[in-house]
Amino acid sequence: SEWKNLEWDSADHITEIHWYFAELEGSLDLQWMPPTTLFFDVERNELTGSVDLTCLPDGLQILNLSENAFIGTVDLRALPSHMEQLHLSINNFVGAIDLTHLPAAFRQMDLSSNYFEGETDFSQLPEDLTYLNVSRTDLVGEVRSMNALMVHIE
Repeated sequence: SEWKNLEWDSADHITEIHWYFAELEGSLDLQWMPPTTLFFDVERNELTGSVDLTCLPDGLQILNLSENAFIGTVDLRALPSHMEQLHLSINNFVGAIDLTHLPAAFRQMDLSSNYFEGETDFSQLPEDLTYLNVSRTDLVGEVRSMNALMVHIE
Protein backbone atom coordinates (compact mmCIF):
# COMPACT_ATOMS: atom_id res chain seq x y z
CA SER A 1 0.00 0.00 0.00
CA GLU A 2 1.07 3.58 -0.57
CA TRP A 3 2.23 5.68 2.38
CA LYS A 4 -0.11 8.59 3.05
CA ASN A 5 0.41 12.17 4.23
CA LEU A 6 4.07 12.49 3.28
CA GLU A 7 5.83 15.30 1.45
CA TRP A 8 8.97 14.92 -0.65
CA ASP A 9 11.62 17.27 -1.99
CA SER A 10 12.71 17.45 -5.64
CA ALA A 11 15.13 14.54 -5.08
CA ASP A 12 12.29 12.31 -3.78
CA HIS A 13 13.48 12.46 -0.17
CA ILE A 14 10.79 12.55 2.51
CA THR A 15 10.77 15.98 4.17
CA GLU A 16 7.44 16.04 6.01
CA ILE A 17 5.39 13.38 7.79
CA HIS A 18 1.82 14.42 8.68
CA TRP A 19 0.23 11.57 10.64
CA TYR A 20 -1.97 13.76 12.84
CA PHE A 21 -5.07 11.94 14.12
CA ALA A 22 -4.28 8.90 11.96
CA GLU A 23 -5.45 6.21 14.42
CA LEU A 24 -1.88 4.97 14.86
CA GLU A 25 -1.22 2.46 17.66
CA GLY A 26 1.89 0.87 19.11
CA SER A 27 5.36 2.18 19.83
CA LEU A 28 7.46 4.64 17.84
CA ASP A 29 11.20 4.26 17.23
CA LEU A 30 12.37 7.70 16.12
CA GLN A 31 15.80 6.45 15.02
CA TRP A 32 14.13 5.16 11.83
CA MET A 33 12.77 8.56 10.84
CA PRO A 34 14.16 9.38 7.37
CA PRO A 35 17.30 11.55 7.75
CA THR A 36 15.81 14.19 5.43
CA THR A 37 12.75 14.78 7.64
CA LEU A 38 12.16 18.44 8.56
CA PHE A 39 8.63 18.12 10.00
CA PHE A 40 7.19 15.14 11.92
CA ASP A 41 3.67 15.21 13.40
CA VAL A 42 1.94 12.26 15.10
CA GLU A 43 -0.36 14.29 17.37
CA ARG A 44 -3.63 12.70 18.56
CA ASN A 45 -2.92 9.01 18.08
CA GLU A 46 -2.68 6.03 20.44
CA LEU A 47 1.11 5.70 20.43
CA THR A 48 2.77 4.24 23.52
CA GLY A 49 6.18 3.43 24.94
CA SER A 50 9.19 5.65 25.49
CA VAL A 51 10.82 7.92 22.90
CA ASP A 52 14.51 8.64 22.29
CA LEU A 53 14.97 12.28 21.32
CA THR A 54 18.76 11.89 21.06
CA CYS A 55 18.62 10.15 17.67
CA LEU A 56 16.57 12.63 15.64
CA PRO A 57 17.63 13.68 12.12
CA ASP A 58 20.03 16.64 12.12
CA GLY A 59 17.74 18.78 9.97
CA LEU A 60 14.52 18.18 11.91
CA GLN A 61 12.83 21.51 12.68
CA ILE A 62 9.42 20.57 14.10
CA LEU A 63 8.49 17.51 16.18
CA ASN A 64 4.94 17.04 17.48
CA LEU A 65 4.26 14.01 19.70
CA SER A 66 1.33 15.59 21.61
CA GLU A 67 -1.81 13.74 22.71
CA ASN A 68 -0.57 10.17 22.77
CA ALA A 69 0.25 7.80 25.64
CA PHE A 70 4.06 8.03 25.62
CA ILE A 71 5.86 7.22 28.87
CA GLY A 72 9.32 7.53 30.36
CA THR A 73 11.81 10.34 30.71
CA VAL A 74 12.75 12.86 28.02
CA ASP A 75 16.33 13.88 27.19
CA LEU A 76 16.42 17.37 25.67
CA ARG A 77 20.23 17.73 25.79
CA ALA A 78 20.94 16.52 22.24
CA LEU A 79 18.15 17.91 20.07
CA PRO A 80 19.00 18.74 16.44
CA SER A 81 20.68 22.15 16.13
CA HIS A 82 18.05 23.44 13.67
CA MET A 83 15.04 22.37 15.75
CA GLU A 84 12.52 25.20 16.19
CA GLN A 85 9.50 23.52 17.80
CA LEU A 86 8.92 20.61 20.18
CA HIS A 87 5.41 19.62 21.26
CA LEU A 88 5.10 16.87 23.90
CA SER A 89 1.86 17.88 25.66
CA ILE A 90 -0.79 15.47 26.96
CA ASN A 91 1.29 12.33 27.40
CA ASN A 92 2.57 10.40 30.41
CA PHE A 93 6.20 11.55 30.39
CA VAL A 94 7.90 11.68 33.80
CA GLY A 95 11.00 12.95 35.55
CA ALA A 96 13.18 16.02 35.51
CA ILE A 97 13.78 18.18 32.44
CA ASP A 98 17.11 19.77 31.42
CA LEU A 99 16.42 23.02 29.54
CA THR A 100 20.04 24.20 29.53
CA HIS A 101 21.09 22.73 26.16
CA LEU A 102 18.22 23.65 23.84
CA PRO A 103 19.09 24.56 20.23
CA ALA A 104 19.62 28.27 19.55
CA ALA A 105 16.95 28.12 16.82
CA PHE A 106 14.27 27.02 19.32
CA ARG A 107 11.04 29.07 19.13
CA GLN A 108 8.24 27.00 20.73
CA MET A 109 8.04 24.23 23.31
CA ASP A 110 4.97 22.64 24.87
CA LEU A 111 5.61 20.24 27.77
CA SER A 112 2.17 20.68 29.39
CA SER A 113 -0.02 17.95 30.87
CA ASN A 114 2.74 15.48 31.69
CA TYR A 115 4.25 14.21 34.93
CA PHE A 116 7.51 16.17 34.67
CA GLU A 117 8.77 17.23 38.08
CA GLY A 118 11.60 18.79 39.98
CA GLU A 119 13.73 21.91 40.17
CA THR A 120 14.24 23.24 36.65
CA ASP A 121 16.84 25.73 35.38
CA PHE A 122 15.00 28.22 33.16
CA SER A 123 17.96 30.64 33.02
CA GLN A 124 19.48 29.42 29.74
CA LEU A 125 16.47 29.36 27.43
CA PRO A 126 17.21 30.22 23.79
CA GLU A 127 16.94 33.92 22.97
CA ASP A 128 14.38 33.38 20.19
CA LEU A 129 12.03 31.24 22.31
CA THR A 130 8.59 32.90 22.15
CA TYR A 131 6.32 30.16 23.56
CA LEU A 132 6.90 27.86 26.52
CA ASN A 133 4.08 25.85 28.10
CA VAL A 134 4.85 23.93 31.29
CA SER A 135 1.32 24.08 32.73
CA ARG A 136 -0.10 20.97 34.39
CA THR A 137 3.37 19.67 35.27
CA ASP A 138 5.24 19.72 38.59
CA LEU A 139 8.28 21.59 37.30
CA VAL A 140 9.63 24.18 39.74
CA GLY A 141 11.87 27.12 38.94
CA GLU A 142 12.09 30.81 38.17
CA VAL A 143 11.50 32.13 34.66
CA ARG A 144 13.13 35.51 34.24
CA SER A 145 11.50 38.08 32.01
CA MET A 146 12.48 37.61 28.38
CA ASN A 147 11.70 39.91 25.46
CA ALA A 148 8.87 38.19 23.61
CA LEU A 149 8.50 34.97 25.62
CA MET A 150 4.96 33.88 26.43
CA VAL A 151 5.05 31.41 29.32
CA HIS A 152 2.16 29.22 30.45
CA ILE A 153 2.72 27.90 33.97
CA GLU A 154 -0.79 27.48 35.47
